[in-house]
Amino acid sequence: RLESTDWVGEHVVEDRVVLPATGHLELMLEAAASCLGSEGVAVEDVVLEAPLVVEGTRRVQVVVDEEQQGRSRVRIYGEAQDGAWERCSEGWLSLSAVQPPVALDLDEVRQRLKQGPGKDELYRQLSGRGLTFGERFRAVEQVWTGPGEALGEIAERAPATSGWQVAPWWPAGRTPPRSGY
Repeated sequence: RLESTDWVGEHVVEDRVVLPATGHLELMLEAAASCLGSEGVAVEDVVLEAPLVVEGTRRVQVVVDEEQQGRSRVRIYGEAQDGAWERCSEGWLSLSAVQPPVALDLDEVRQRLKQGPGKDELYRQLSGRGLTFGERFRAVEQVWTGPGEALGEIAERAPATSGWQVAPWWPAGRTPPRSGY
């Protein structure tokens, strides 16, 4: 069950509390730990199909298919008010060794991109588009953009607590390497 209080309530899209993408990753990793064991599992090819809106309390199901050729399909469903289940996201759990991320020359990347808004302006612009974030979700300090790519400076946050593998309020760029997608 998900509740629209605490951290989930800080992620609002068009006046609705919505589970962030990192929350989907966390649910997938929890399912991987339960079904497959947590060592060496990566979440790949994640598709967010429908917003997982959380009004009050909402039941959620995570379904993991049997492993085939080192991968298992994982899907997240949210229960609707009429009792029907809506698929909200899906991805793949890979049992193969997780590759370390490729090192980038960030100075070179910044030089080819245009500097975008700073933190205050960025979140003001996002709010104008219907995206309202509480303080835990305001980790982006600066962005740079260019054709087909973007770079963000992310503020360091406290480590995940309460058993999270990927704290749902961490930006996707701050997820541990084993959680790449």
